[in-house]
Amino acid sequence: MSLSTGILGSESAVADSTTDVGHTTGDASGHATGGETQVIFFLFGALLLGGLFKEVNKKTGIPYTPMLFILGIVCGWAYTDLGFFGESLHTISNVDPHGLLLIFLPILIFESGFNADWHIFKKQLIQILTLAIPAVFVSAILLAFCIKVILGYSDEYYTWLAAFMFGAILSCTDTVAVLALLKECGASKKFNSLIEGESLINDGTCMVLLTIASEIYKGRSMPPQQIVSVFLQLTLGGVVLGIVFGILSVIWIRKIFNDEILVVNITLIGCYMVYFVAENVNLGIKISGIIALVSLGLFMAAFGRTRINAESEHAVHTFWRYAVYCAETVIFMVAGIIIGVRMLRGELEEGALPVTIDDVYKLGALYICMTVCRFLAIAVFMPILKRYGYGLTWKEVKLFENSQFLTSKLGRCFNLWRP
Repeated sequence: MSLSTGILGSESAVADSTTDVGHTTGDASGHATGGETQVIFFLFGALLLGGLFKEVNKKTGIPYTPMLFILGIVCGWAYTDLGFFGESLHTISNVDPHGLLLIFLPILIFESGFNADWHIFKKQLIQILTLAIPAVFVSAILLAFCIKVILGYSDEYYTWLAAFMFGAILSCTDTVAVLALLKECGASKKFNSLIEGESLINDGTCMVLLTIASEIYKGRSMPPQQIVSVFLQLTLGGVVLGIVFGILSVIWIRKIFNDEILVVNITLIGCYMVYFVAENVNLGIKISGIIALVSLGLFMAAFGRTRINAESEHAVHTFWRYAVYCAETVIFMVAGIIIGVRMLRGELEEGALPVTIDDVYKLGALYICMTVCRFLAIAVFMPILKRYGYGLTWKEVKLFENSQFLTSKLGRCFNLWRP
């Protein structure tokens, strides 16, 4: 499958999406139904279906998000037979993905950092950084090699740089299903925290690698020293900006007494503003919004939660749990709908190459390649991982492999991104 199908698709699709969302259609009763109405209808419809499938998950144990993803595929494929709801599905499949990133990413990334166990995180910091930075870089290189050499994709589908970008996205990991399984098996909190911490930091690493590779892909010449400079700007700049917003948030929270609504408001404002400033305000250097969100979330976990009283903390925790539930529900539905509309119905973007049966077979091979690459990337740094923190065994490495196959929160948003 061409990278243009998913990640580097034609920019005309973004322009077309503006037209689709802005146009007005008529329903059977003669009332005008604009694209904005369809988008809002879809959002609440998705949450309604999410609630129903959540009940199914409780009663049957069938994983929640895969059910939504499959439902999205089916609905996207059959959208022409679903009336107004089908129209809303088609509209949402053409919405500007940058807007979706702005809505969902801050919620998902900040919540992960905010709910981290800071004391265990500090103890495992060297392990987490090793897994989330050099190991991710090695994994992305190995996956690029697999895509070009083992799977045999030509430059028409993937250049080496595009293969590296795809490998960086695949190197993002998720913790939701893995941690649920570990809790059932009675795994230690220390190991759970290591998986959570690595998943949180490597989201930022993957985004930085993708940003740098994207600039080179667009034809910008970047010598090695400039690549290092941009990497440091994106990461260190994001860390500093997140800490600044964290300090301001903590100072404000300390002045609040018994007002959980205002505390929730502060965390929400800080979450979105730090991402917006990092990505859109010219501060003289390039700053990663994802790194800034991670930094803010961890700072609030270390110094912000202790400033919140018990009642307010419960309200904040409940709010962010629901916000993440809403975001994940909509993201999985939208990802499935895009596949149903674009792949199964063949409504591809202009210039995108169609998916062939050969691509389907290679998908199975890619699954195996991801397993091997993830194992090798961890094995290279095993001496460090065994020495620091609480140590790491080869049995635990096997569980780390499994986390590779679940698309991360960041990766799920990447599936919607067509810059």
